[in-house]
Amino acid sequence: MQEKLYGDNFSSLGEIIEDSITNNPRYELALKCSTLFGFWGQIVGPKFEKFSRPINLVGGKLSVVCKSPVIVQELTMFKSDLLEKISKFATPLNLKVTDFIFSYKNWEEN
Repeated sequence: MQEKLYGDNFSSLGEIIEDSITNNPRYELALKCSTLFGFWGQIVGPKFEKFSRPINLVGGKLSVVCKSPVIVQELTMFKSDLLEKISKFATPLNLKVTDFIFSYKNWEEN
């Protein structure tokens, strides 16, 4: 088996990225989370899609930043429905979302 060298050996960018992802569980998790976050609009619907954004998944808890406290309150009321909906997208990715943490404090930063 030939070792890949990234200096003088002309490995493609795709090979380098693939090696990084397949050899590092953090990159694989980041890719899965990014994919899951891409379905956010289908999970929350058009009413909340523009006013909320998932930003992190740690220990089954999905952190979601919201534009205002009103959006936080409304999404909190629908938490059980959202957990059911997101599991349809998370399960095929081998991710598990057990809770949401909604916050409006960092909306401008994210």
